[in-house]
Amino acid sequence: MLDADLSRHLSQRLAQPLLGRAAHQAYSHPQSYGRHFGPAPMYARKAAIMVLIYWNGTEWILPLTRRVAKGIHASQICFAGGGIDPGETAVEAALRECGEETGWAPTKANVVGQLSPIFVYASNNFVSCIVAITREQPVWKRDPREVAEVIDVPLEHICSDPKIHQTQLDLFGQNSTAPCFRWNSYDIWGATSMVISELKSVILS
Repeated sequence: MLDADLSRHLSQRLAQPLLGRAAHQAYSHPQSYGRHFGPAPMYARKAAIMVLIYWNGTEWILPLTRRVAKGIHASQICFAGGGIDPGETAVEAALRECGEETGWAPTKANVVGQLSPIFVYASNNFVSCIVAITREQPVWKRDPREVAEVIDVPLEHICSDPKIHQTQLDLFGQNSTAPCFRWNSYDIWGATSMVISELKSVILS
């Protein structure tokens, strides 16, 4: 069972050096050819995601979103997030985007730190990964223009499953295999799985 005082643990651990690439590597798609790890180009869009953990009364939950079936990340599973607007901090952008996409967001007081930033080359986003934790249970009112569904993944499942699963993909007409986390019928791959891998390393360290 995860530590009941998870908030304090995360706050302390996120203030220390993170694994970054060492945690991301195991979930990097082979056909990305390391592009997540290279320096982001100067013209990359600055973006932020909300890595939210909440207590549902029984266990800690990591909510993810499944995108609608359009756009560059169509139907993929990811964290709520988007571009950082002029004058915004990464934290402010992550909170705003979470609220806009899911209809609910934590407060700035719930933010406990950041994971390593990651370059998502497919959409040219250099992403700050903001971590927040709360014992308030969200009421999701997703924006149907962006989010097909909100998926509540038990954090215990993420942390206790030692296996790196593999998912079959059809990307741009080519079949490939990518490492992933698996929850029920959902395969969570790509940059999202890389972020989750580092979060898992922080929780278990």
